[in-house]
Amino acid sequence: MDKASECIVPDKRYNLYKELNSVMLNDCPAIFLFNPKCGVIYNKNKVKNVIVNPINNILFDEIIVE
Repeated sequence: MDKASECIVPDKRYNLYKELNSVMLNDCPAIFLFNPKCGVIYNKNKVKNVIVNPINNILFDEIIVE
């Protein structure tokens, strides 16, 4: 950040800030505000490909009902 703020060449300064932005986004921590506990009940004989992701969202795109 210091290099970017001291740089007087616009293109070089732009690239330094772009790199800084990339580093900040990649290293940014995630803060989960809650962790819901829920269960999913379904008939395994009739419903296939039920996927629950790590944050307990059901992925409906892959579900098959026979």
